[in-house]
Amino acid sequence: MPEREPSPTYKGMNLSGWGRFGRFDCRVLRAEKISQFENSIQNTVGETLIARGYGRSYGDAAVNQAGVTLLTERLDRILAFDEDTGLLTAEPGVSLETLLSVFIPRGWMVPVVPGTKFVSLGGAVAADIHGKNHHREGSFSKHLRSFKLIDGQMQKHICSREENPDFFWATVGGMGLTGLVSEVQLQLQRIPSSRIKMVALPAKNLPELIEAFAEHEQKHHFSVAWLDCLAGGSSLGRGILLLGDFAEEGDFRWNRKAPLSVPFQAPNFLLNHISMGLFNELYYRLPRPETQIVDADKFFFPLDRFSNWNYMYGPRGFIQYQCLLPGPNATKGLEQILKLCQSERMPSYFAVLKRFAKAEQHEHASLSFPDEGYTLAIDFPGSSRLADLCHKLDQIVIEHAGRIYLAKDSMMNPETFAQMYPQAQQWQEICQRLASPKVFSSNLSRRLGLTD
Repeated sequence: MPEREPSPTYKGMNLSGWGRFGRFDCRVLRAEKISQFENSIQNTVGETLIARGYGRSYGDAAVNQAGVTLLTERLDRILAFDEDTGLLTAEPGVSLETLLSVFIPRGWMVPVVPGTKFVSLGGAVAADIHGKNHHREGSFSKHLRSFKLIDGQMQKHICSREENPDFFWATVGGMGLTGLVSEVQLQLQRIPSSRIKMVALPAKNLPELIEAFAEHEQKHHFSVAWLDCLAGGSSLGRGILLLGDFAEEGDFRWNRKAPLSVPFQAPNFLLNHISMGLFNELYYRLPRPETQIVDADKFFFPLDRFSNWNYMYGPRGFIQYQCLLPGPNATKGLEQILKLCQSERMPSYFAVLKRFAKAEQHEHASLSFPDEGYTLAIDFPGSSRLADLCHKLDQIVIEHAGRIYLAKDSMMNPETFAQMYPQAQQWQEICQRLASPKVFSSNLSRRLGLTD
């Protein structure tokens, strides 16, 4: 007789996004193997589902307070790898950290990584993650060959650019709302070493920083800038542009070190204008060699050295507001954002600026975030004034024909979302064909009016 599947075991769990701004009592179901993953739709008849990997979405995208949150981190098997071509097949719960530790010593790299390696493959598809090399390699979907999708009627689809392309593009950036991704095929890239040759270029203000991007970026594979959001006047938007390339000489080490832990939640008063202003001043003026060789882990994931660095924002948590400002007016929009935050006395204590190239998926993937322009990610400590600030920031982004990254969003309303993502109706029509709105839902999707 075939082995009988055990009955699902639901547990209560208090969940939040990585920003810990807003916590929700949820019912969770942990899938131990793919068969349970596939049957979870039938096991939760009459309730909605959302998959959750490692919980690194900053807001409420991987939280389903009104239904079941399906935990997928134990679906973590690498199923196949072609050493000649670099084609990987794996389950959705495999983390990027696992892939890097396994394949960098063999000379292969995940082609696009975000600011943390603790992201699942399924989450990378759902958010269509981007990294420091978008101007060269695009977003994650560019290297995605195919995936298997289970829809709201328990139908299984193989999705790629050639097979079921509508389902493929709706799922890319679709925040887990089209169905359950049960298997992923990803193209890895060969690398000459695991070391990064990094160049650091300080810029006195935002125009100088944008000019540095334009002058140097195309010469390097990776680029990202740290911004001092507390500096004003002629120093508004000053920062440090970091450029990088894989070093041609070096080994293929990947030290899988246990990250340090923040031992307690920082008191709310620790982060303030005085302490962070002093830190930013010291960091900006810190003597540093223009060129140095660093580990890939340090270059790509500096914050991952602390497993729970989000605790540094204290019990009130924080949000990360990440926007895209396309076109030649991006600099003006960025200046408006920085000035607004300062005039509202809510400047960000941590900000990152990157440039996107024209995105392959923009014409196809209705909810995917990256496209040509500049993207600014800014952290704000938790506050009762955040909703009002974000609404004002949204208006600047809309005026510049930009949009907000759904994987980071905590505050957007349906009206704002409709203006930023005008193709959402087309995306919803594809979801209807997958029967997904009846089954897949999250706090994010309900807040934005994507699902009932």
